[in-house]
Amino acid sequence: MGSLTNKVVKGVLWNGFGNIVAQVLQFATSIILMRLLHPSDYGLLSMAMICTGFAGIFNEFGLGTAIVQRNKISERELSSIFWMNLINGFLFTLLLYLASNSISYFFHAPELKPVLKGLSFNFLIGGLGIVPGALLQKSMRFDWISKITIISTITGGFTGIWLALHGWKAMSLVGQSLSSLVVIVLLRFLITKWYPGFIFCWKDLKSFISFSLFLTAYNTIDYWSRRFDDLIVGKFIGANALGIYSRAYYLMLMPIAQLFSIVGGAILPAFSSLQSDKNKVKQSFIQSIRILGFFCFPIISFLIFASDNFILGLLGKKWGNAIPILRILGFAGFPLMLTVSTSWIFVSLGETKQLFKWGIINSVTIILAVLIGFSFGSVKAISWSYVFANFFLVYPVIRILRALIDITFNEIIKNIIISCLISLCMGAIIFMVGNFLPSSLSSIAKLIVQFLVGFATYLSLSKILSNKLFDQVLHLLVSNFKINFIKSILLKNKVS
Repeated sequence: MGSLTNKVVKGVLWNGFGNIVAQVLQFATSIILMRLLHPSDYGLLSMAMICTGFAGIFNEFGLGTAIVQRNKISERELSSIFWMNLINGFLFTLLLYLASNSISYFFHAPELKPVLKGLSFNFLIGGLGIVPGALLQKSMRFDWISKITIISTITGGFTGIWLALHGWKAMSLVGQSLSSLVVIVLLRFLITKWYPGFIFCWKDLKSFISFSLFLTAYNTIDYWSRRFDDLIVGKFIGANALGIYSRAYYLMLMPIAQLFSIVGGAILPAFSSLQSDKNKVKQSFIQSIRILGFFCFPIISFLIFASDNFILGLLGKKWGNAIPILRILGFAGFPLMLTVSTSWIFVSLGETKQLFKWGIINSVTIILAVLIGFSFGSVKAISWSYVFANFFLVYPVIRILRALIDITFNEIIKNIIISCLISLCMGAIIFMVGNFLPSSLSSIAKLIVQFLVGFATYLSLSKILSNKLFDQVLHLLVSNFKINFIKSILLKNKVS
């Protein structure tokens, strides 16, 4: 294997290790905090994140990505980008701090003001760490990126839990965010040993900004497709309902985000190296979604059909209203696994205009669906509309992909349908098992039984109905899933 393959393999290994450990820690911390805090506290955080997330797109402006993308970059350019980010961070911190009263008035939530003021400092602190963070990624120092992720997650988790235990309510979540970010920035500087010079050249920034324009435009459109539902629920239904909805959405998205965070960062350069041969990109993409579907679909199905015991057992009765929302939103995970993975194709082939086009279609569809759901006046209706919209979006994104890599709707569906159907069968079985278990059993005990039954059922049905894929996945797991997943793609297409 050549240097490209070795770097990609090493990247997946460290990305996988760091992200798995961080995700486990984040999930454990979230469970503890959700047991300590009220849904309305998470609702306030989600309201604030609508504003901070949107402003964050323009605060960073894709300059970190531009640093990674450039083959060569001078110290003067790096320093100019650093000071630009610092200025942006200061301005956005000041803007959000001053706007906190107006935003809290918009949401009819006066208790939102301190949350917004606290989170506003994320821009200033985060702006300091963009350049050293990009340099770590550019030099492919995935080991340190993973270590930083783990250390910052632990620091933020302990801070948030300590504050929650001492009655800080929603501000516990603010403290968690700020402390984690401070650790990230400090460690990035310590590891890279890079410090800015006292120089700023606007001319040096122009080419970076022109690169970032399409990326920022897409991120803006994509952002509102993901946050518009939070805006509607928070504005018109309230903090408590938004807390329930946002946490259910987080749980639904968790398995997809977990798997994609492990392989996505290393898959992109692998696909990019194949871009001169569209057929190889196509075959690699098909192989990727087959394996991702094998892992994603059963987890999604488990969350749908065991949602009652999952919520009550891990989070407690105060989160009981999240059960039907998680059960509904879970179905969106099936199409999302496919539509999210298509971004690898757009970016690796350099088709940012097509990505922007897809972003518009996606955003308009989701926003219209949320408005239709809201017209029925309930969070459940919004959730169902969101699910239907995501299933609808599968067809147009495949149509766009067909123009790029000549892949058809049938080719994609036939490679993921078996895993999907087996997962749904597994879900139906664990649902029945949950109903037949004696009521004297605790929710956590029922959850464990459902997990064991579901695990055995999925493996058995996969072996019987999809033996070739089962054997392939088993081989990858035994050999080391993260490394061999990438090797199987690259070796097949003779990348060196």
